[in-house]
Amino acid sequence: MTDRLDILGVGLALPAAHEVRDLVRAAGGDPAAHDGWQRTGVAAPDEQPSSMATASLRAALADAGVAADQLALVISVGVSRDYLPSWSIAAEVMREVGAAPTCLGFDLTVGCLGTLVGLNTALGWLLVAGG
Repeated sequence: MTDRLDILGVGLALPAAHEVRDLVRAAGGDPAAHDGWQRTGVAAPDEQPSSMATASLRAALADAGVAADQLALVISVGVSRDYLPSWSIAAEVMREVGAAPTCLGFDLTVGCLGTLVGLNTALGWLLVAGG
């Protein structure tokens, strides 16, 4: 167990990419006028925000060589939620990976700026905790 907070690993879980024109066709639209992104991620039915966040955290823990029970803080950032408020994705992810009961988790649902706000929030916590 460490005596300070640090960012030790990074994990990422993204849904599979699909051709946007194929998605437009499948929805009954005409892709001829489409001039935006060529590919976009589309989550599978079993890829919910908490399951993808759990996969991401597991990857970060593996990257860092840290056990889940050593976590002190979990911040979930994103655009959407699994459940109606006030269910916490961070709490669900902490349960899934086996985080210690002393670990603090909270959610920031702030859209596209979620990652930046989450990193800034983590920085504030790290500075206060001497990490």
